[in-house]
Amino acid sequence: MSPTSSHRTTVRLKYGAGFEVLEVPAANLRGVHGLASGARGDDSDARLAAGVGELERSGFGAAVAGKRLTLLVDDATRSEPRAPVLAALSPLLGRAARVRVVVCTGTHEPDLPENVKLADELRALVAGLPKAEVLVHDSRKPELHRSAGRTSRGVDVLVDVAADECDLFLAISDMKTHYFAGYSNPVKNFVPGICAFETARGNHAMALRDEATFGRHPFHPDPSRRDNPLSADMVEGMEKILGGRTAWSLAMFTIGGRVRWCSGGPLPDVASRGMVFVDRETTLELEPVDRLIVSAGGHPYDESLYTAQRALELTKNAVKPGGEILFLARCANGIGPPEAHHTFFGALAKPLPDVLHSIGSRYEMYSHKAFKFAAMLLALRAVRVHTDLTDDALRAAHLEPAPDPQAVVDRWVSEDPSASIQAIDDASKLAVLARAGASA
Repeated sequence: MSPTSSHRTTVRLKYGAGFEVLEVPAANLRGVHGLASGARGDDSDARLAAGVGELERSGFGAAVAGKRLTLLVDDATRSEPRAPVLAALSPLLGRAARVRVVVCTGTHEPDLPENVKLADELRALVAGLPKAEVLVHDSRKPELHRSAGRTSRGVDVLVDVAADECDLFLAISDMKTHYFAGYSNPVKNFVPGICAFETARGNHAMALRDEATFGRHPFHPDPSRRDNPLSADMVEGMEKILGGRTAWSLAMFTIGGRVRWCSGGPLPDVASRGMVFVDRETTLELEPVDRLIVSAGGHPYDESLYTAQRALELTKNAVKPGGEILFLARCANGIGPPEAHHTFFGALAKPLPDVLHSIGSRYEMYSHKAFKFAAMLLALRAVRVHTDLTDDALRAAHLEPAPDPQAVVDRWVSEDPSASIQAIDDASKLAVLARAGASA
């Protein structure tokens, strides 16, 4: 953000692989919020090395020696710096008898060009490790899964057979807040990361519950923030997959490919420490405004509407009821996975009150996104989207096209010269709370 004159401020927000630049009257602008462009100082490598050292000292270095290791890594919709991470881990991984790398796609498409490219990159990165192989999880092939049991909430844990013939796991996770699972954290590498579509569907049905929201997880060090039925079910599912085996993690928090925080050790301990850091770095308490500009954070966070939508859920508390949002999300991959066209996007084509009623009475996979989208839209005057999606597609989902985002800002000020405006970048990694005493 920089002043362009005494009256207007330039706001630069991520969009796809580039940026959108807007000018907002300084008198209307209440703030521009986001994450810094990189790790403080220039010690990304040092932070990563410290995390790997912590992992070794915690017992992983001895535990992996001569054992069959399954390394769980995020798919291409996440942006952790994989090459530096694997380079830092190589001395430890080289002690294993076998290293099997599994790309944890969850319900995402394994054959997306980005995932195909990622698998090739990973094969090159681990080529020197013992009996190294790289597999990409495919949740839609039942023949590649086996049952690890059923959770206490009735979810059948169908896990990729790639998790078999393994003595221990190491989950690499780029942590951030998550709008219904509490946090993106190493547990997600197991459930839904390497589980069948049906397991994800059963688990995600709990996303309709009020307690399934950001900032809550069973591993949170604050006991008052452990009540999240969906994430509790994920933890139980992970334990069934492990079947007594040990799960370790190297977790980090990255911005722009730079490591701001990194920790290694037993998975629950690492996840708990990561939640404390994520809370401190990404939770904002803001006074709600009349008009809100939101960037999902650019690629890969705006690769599809399915992926980008989480940015709205995490920041919607920053706008007043009856306000408007200008959403910057390129969506180069369109709506999202094929199934999302029906149960997410298609569901939104109904009148919004009907969306809430129909999904609340019968859950289908991805429909939690439509449910939350509908609830948000009913509380606002409009959500205007600057995107590659067609105008017809947007209007079908009760969204308004914004081919010229600057024109939207100008119209806001023309309609109401006193309108309060706030801009949020990197919204997929932030969590906004309405300031105490304010309504949102």
